[in-house]
Amino acid sequence: MSNGTLDWGDENPDLPAAIGIGEGNPLVDRREPRSQANLIATIRLSSGEEIRCIVRDVSKSGARLGLPRGCVLPESFMFKVSGRRFVFLVRLAWQRDCYAGVRIERIARLPANAAN
Repeated sequence: MSNGTLDWGDENPDLPAAIGIGEGNPLVDRREPRSQANLIATIRLSSGEEIRCIVRDVSKSGARLGLPRGCVLPESFMFKVSGRRFVFLVRLAWQRDCYAGVRIERIARLPANAAN
């Protein structure tokens, strides 16, 4: 999951479509509807460090991640949902306690043998 070797796709990503979540029932009234999720994911920092997390909800342009206690995220990083063929380059919007909100900047498709 190296940033330099990924084929980054369009700059208007659609996170729910990429990870296979339908629009569903919105959680609250927002600019974009959010759908509940409970997906295991891995955050990859520029240092190569990997942090397990859980995608709690998603919209077309962002997500809320559940994080390990004490985890502090940088301004920008990548994450990948387990079992899916996409890597997301994200920007941190906010972080409180064990949660972080991220805005999706780019999506890259991985080769078929790299889905895990």
